[in-house]
Amino acid sequence: MPKQPKGVPHKFDVDKQAAFIEYYEELKDNLSENEPLLFMDAVHPTQATKITSGWIKKGVDKSIESIEKIKEELK
Repeated sequence: MPKQPKGVPHKFDVDKQAAFIEYYEELKDNLSENEPLLFMDAVHPTQATKITSGWIKKGVDKSIESIEKIKEELK
């Protein structure tokens, strides 16, 4: 059986969270009528396939094309 990673609760700073909420509310209140407010996450975007684990029948190979194969094809 494959082992899966386990999530660990993140510890947050209450004061920093309160400061962000105050900043966010002020920012939101000062947007023009059609101005969007976008959220970005600099940690998660990726273009590379991450092969971890999965349920694959015994004796069967499961292939997943990675970015390296695509890079070779583009050369």
